[in-house]
Amino acid sequence: MKRSHTAANLDSHDKETCDCQVCARARQRNVSTRSKDWWQDDCFVMVHVDCTLYKLYKGQLSENSDFFKRLFEEDTAKCTTVDGCVVYTINKEVTSDDFEAVLECINKGIRYAFSLPSFTKLVSIFRAASALSFPEPLAFARRAIEAMWSSDLDKVTDLPLQDAPTVLQLAKKYDLSLDVRKRALYEILRQEDYGIEAKWYTAHSPFAPELPTATVNGIPSAKVPSSSSSSFIASTDLFILIVARKRVASMWYTTTESPRGIADSCQNAINGCLAPSEHPVLWNKVVKTYNMCKVGLIDPLKGLQRIREFDWKGEGYYCDSCVAALKKWCADEQVRVWRLLGEWFHNPVELYGGHVPGSEVTERETGSAVSKSEHD
Repeated sequence: MKRSHTAANLDSHDKETCDCQVCARARQRNVSTRSKDWWQDDCFVMVHVDCTLYKLYKGQLSENSDFFKRLFEEDTAKCTTVDGCVVYTINKEVTSDDFEAVLECINKGIRYAFSLPSFTKLVSIFRAASALSFPEPLAFARRAIEAMWSSDLDKVTDLPLQDAPTVLQLAKKYDLSLDVRKRALYEILRQEDYGIEAKWYTAHSPFAPELPTATVNGIPSAKVPSSSSSSFIASTDLFILIVARKRVASMWYTTTESPRGIADSCQNAINGCLAPSEHPVLWNKVVKTYNMCKVGLIDPLKGLQRIREFDWKGEGYYCDSCVAALKKWCADEQVRVWRLLGEWFHNPVELYGGHVPGSEVTERETGSAVSKSEHD
């Protein structure tokens, strides 16, 4: 029978050999082991980023970042201290905004399961996580950005996405997928003057060597309406866009010729369908009257979508079967155009007959002027 103790004799016996419940529980508590996964180092450190000091948990940084894990293993004898904490200065291209974004991601990331952060915040997370080796925030930001800038044709909307120049820079610097680059180039292509301020671009001289440039990371670039360096389009990309637009215009004129075969299976001519006899005339009337040609010269996907959504039956032109055939033709053309755009964007050497204007400047990574080109 297990013994019990009164308050008077509780401290006067051998607790290591006593078999009472109180002593047994006390011995069990004394042999508890540390959790392997949930034992945080609560030592504070100071991190100096972009003229800002941060007081943070050393263990949390080590656990989430390979960079900080290696940094904390170095000798701290020569490091300064503030309030008893070692100060680590980050000598990398990381801004305080980007660093705070990745800290918020590792501390409050659960909120992103319900609502993704803004594109700007995602870019900040991506840059800081890449520079400071935060693998999980980096993977999260990469997946989110690639989903936002998907090249899935069904994800393309009427309104252009903003921030395409920033995405182009990210795609080049951090090796994002070619699909992201394709979508970003398309979003710039579909804007008049590519979204570039008029003072920076002369529409009548698409290959003009005097095109004003700025230098971003050693690469000559055209400036779009923003003071941010993330709003620059590299000269090589600008030339790709200019020549791609020429290809688009040529393709659009060919595409919008009266498509054949729309009324081949029509069985309703005797019931008033005009497609078998008047299709070319009606086509030209609708496409020109409703300004579809002008839209398609810049944005062929949008132009085809307008043709597809036009109320051909409601205007008394076509029967149901001919409308269905016309819509199928538009959908097939959108797929073909989207494929061609990808080929033109990803194979610029073919666009330029074996040479991309400005590429030699980029390869040397100099800040010299954009190379001259005599292309037509």
